[in-house]
Amino acid sequence: MSARGGVGLDDLADKTAAARSGDKVAIADRNAARLVVLNLFRSLAAYVQKVSANDLSTLLSSGFEATKVPVRRGIPAAPGNVRLSYNGKGGQLYLRFGRVAGVSSYMIQVATSLEGPWVTRDPVTSTRVTLDGFTPGTVYYIRVAAVGSAGTSALVVPP
Repeated sequence: MSARGGVGLDDLADKTAAARSGDKVAIADRNAARLVVLNLFRSLAAYVQKVSANDLSTLLSSGFEATKVPVRRGIPAAPGNVRLSYNGKGGQLYLRFGRVAGVSSYMIQVATSLEGPWVTRDPVTSTRVTLDGFTPGTVYYIRVAAVGSAGTSALVVPP
C-alpha cells in the first residue's frame, strides 16, 4: 500500500530504520510517516465499511476483520448490597459490596459524622476490603462509590 510521493508503508519502513539510530529528527520523521500510514488505513477501512453496507461476508472478503463497535459507558451504577461488619480485630472493619461492571476502581470515604468531613481512602479494586485505623468506641460513617472512565457513581452508605 505505497502511495506516490514517498508516502506509505515503504516510506514508514525506511524512516523506522533511520530512527533506530536514536536521532530525534529521524524519530520525528518516523512518527509523522506513521500518522500518514494510519490515516491511509483509516480511509481504506471507512471505504470498505461503506461499500460493504454492514454485510459481514462482504466485509470479511475485503481482508478486514469485523470488530465490535466500542460502547461508550456513562456514569457507572452505584455498588449494591453494601455491608459493613466488625471483623473481630480492634480498629478494623470489613466492607463488602457488589461488583459493578466496567469500572476501574472503587472509592471509599470515612467520616465521624454524616456531615463530614469525609476522608477519601486510597482507591481499591476489590469488592471485599479490610479497613483499618479506626479508634474503638468511636462511631464512623462509611460510604462507597464506583469509579469508571466516565465518572463516579452515587455514594452508597451501608445500612
